[in-house]
Amino acid sequence: MNFKQRLSRYLVGIFIGVLLSFVLFGQRNCTGWMPENRVKEQILQKPVRYTSYAECMKVCSGLSDSLVIDGLKYGSVRFSESDTRASVRRYVVDFSEMEVQSIVELRDTASVIVELSGDAFTSCNCAGLE
Repeated sequence: MNFKQRLSRYLVGIFIGVLLSFVLFGQRNCTGWMPENRVKEQILQKPVRYTSYAECMKVCSGLSDSLVIDGLKYGSVRFSESDTRASVRRYVVDFSEMEVQSIVELRDTASVIVELSGDAFTSCNCAGLE
């Protein structure tokens, strides 16, 4: 058997393997076990609450609860800015489509949004509620 025959059989085997993988596993989401997705799942499993400062920022900018939840669901977790080793873990979630960054604390009974920040919040005067 020469090199061309071996290569063609190898490529046919690869093609059959890829085809079977797509047929058997095509509809599965294989990224659910990633750390970012696990953190977002933990945040959204508990009721989401706001501190008075975050509530003021939300109302001032005109954001609805569903938009904030969508930001937590579809945003990206910045682990470099998060405090994951504290007794109350604090995560920074960035939702770039709305240019909103939220800081969320994972407490025993709820996920508490501590702060909302971004370009939409520059005109808000909620400094006394921090």
